[in-house]
Amino acid sequence: MSEAQNSEQIEHQRPSLRNEVIADALLDQTERRRMGLLQGDDESLPVVIEVNLQHAGGLTGAVNQLRAEWATAGIGGSPPSQTADIYCHADLTIRQVQDLVAVDLKAPDPSNRAIYRVWPDFPIRPLIDKSCSTVKADAARRSYGADGSGIVWAVIDSGIDERHLHFDCYDTLRGEVEGLHRDFTQPDVFR
Repeated sequence: MSEAQNSEQIEHQRPSLRNEVIADALLDQTERRRMGLLQGDDESLPVVIEVNLQHAGGLTGAVNQLRAEWATAGIGGSPPSQTADIYCHADLTIRQVQDLVAVDLKAPDPSNRAIYRVWPDFPIRPLIDKSCSTVKADAARRSYGADGSGIVWAVIDSGIDERHLHFDCYDTLRGEVEGLHRDFTQPDVFR
């Protein structure tokens, strides 16, 4: 079987609600198992819901609509709690996530949708032992006695070159996210 045929076959096996809103990691039991998450569709697991930044009612409108859709979907229990400006947290089953997103997708205009993305609230653990060796900080510490004392760090991010072929090929700077990009290197010029 060719790679294209295999990819097409896999695509047809995915749930009918597969879309850009629900992360594949939630819909794929194998992926959930790999990440150490519960595998059954009826088992509750922690999820992060990113609200739509371009919602017609702003962030407050998106969060309020999400809570109303929670009730419309018949999920019950406590509505999602807002953990940061654009993020809400909830414990949901896969079916509840699908029901919630299905209610949200009924909005005919994308600017009236409350949900931008839903993904698992991945379990995390510190990996300082791995990252130190990856960037050779452990070697610097041993060789030069560099422990970071008295050091002040600054991060300067010059951003991206919007003319790079990747962004043109995949069209990742236009559409829903176009209004989110700014060029702060020229104070008087904002796209």
